[in-house]
Amino acid sequence: MHPLQEDIILREARPTDNEALIELTRASPMITRVGAVYVDRSPDFFALNRARGDTRTIVAELEGRPVGYACYVVRETRVDGQTRRVASAQDFRVDPILRRRKVGSRIWGELHRRAAEDGCDYIYWMVALGNRQMAPFSMGGPGWPPMLSGGRFYTFALRPFRNPPRPRYQIEPAREEDIPEIVEIINSQYGDHNFAPYYTPETFSTMLSSSVGYDMGDLIVARDRGKIVAVLGVWEQSRAKALILPKIHPVLSLLFRFTGLLLCLLRLPMKIPRSGEAMSSLCVHHAAAREGSGKAFRDLVRWVMAHTLRKSGRSPIIFAAAHERDLRFWRGSIMGLGSKFIIYYTSFKPASQGEEEALSSRPFYDDFSLS
Repeated sequence: MHPLQEDIILREARPTDNEALIELTRASPMITRVGAVYVDRSPDFFALNRARGDTRTIVAELEGRPVGYACYVVRETRVDGQTRRVASAQDFRVDPILRRRKVGSRIWGELHRRAAEDGCDYIYWMVALGNRQMAPFSMGGPGWPPMLSGGRFYTFALRPFRNPPRPRYQIEPAREEDIPEIVEIINSQYGDHNFAPYYTPETFSTMLSSSVGYDMGDLIVARDRGKIVAVLGVWEQSRAKALILPKIHPVLSLLFRFTGLLLCLLRLPMKIPRSGEAMSSLCVHHAAAREGSGKAFRDLVRWVMAHTLRKSGRSPIIFAAAHERDLRFWRGSIMGLGSKFIIYYTSFKPASQGEEEALSSRPFYDDFSLS
């Protein structure tokens, strides 16, 4: 054991850790091919954890101060149609001064140990393509097993629209009485996805009531002769987190400048992110449609984009996300130009043949807006 590790204390996070954990997040940006990105969780580090649900945070303490942390969310999800208890590993940060001192290994091993003690069958996480600092943790080490690849996950900005589509469908905010129908559509849409949640009207209502900055008014539905055929939720994430770009790749910086000039000439009120500024962005939180209702979903997306522009007076960036094998809705989008993440997973218990086949052939589900 490295001499430093003998002085490390691993424990649950406390409310008094708030400021220290916020500073750790700022000091440890995620390095990707497009530059550096960090999540600003001030003034309340734990707000995002509450939005995620049953989240636990492990803190590494050295000489009375936090020097690293990792979060994981415990969820009831499905694999091959069977309910499984799953841990979704989220934030993982170590003080840059202490990197390569095995602090991260201690935290990661403890995370796996606690998730197994919580009765989880699987653990999974996402790593940005190009994030070399995190890649070695996928190969296993003392206290944690090697991880398997579950493919790639894409995030991308939706194309802005000034005008809503012609009123072929009735598009409007959802109502409380719509929840059973919305739940039916979401469950049908993601029923074959790995680690997808299975909602009931009661659990969906509980999710809405406990969310930060997300409620019934943020769910928009498209109706065809009174029947809901598509749903789209948009989450204003600024109450729980803000994305900061402290450093942008020179090519991307030049592209942003050119795009900003073009938008100015066209008088489009869309803000282009700048280095060091918080990105004004929304995230697609729930997106689903009935079989054969692709056109309704396309119109719903365009309506939401135009509605957001009218409501705010400007067009913030709206991010959507999808697994590489889940192209039903986003085939015509600019997915390939978005950020790419590799999904890793491992099983704490022997997987059945059906589960192994499902994990290798079906798309993964992840709520990227809460990552």
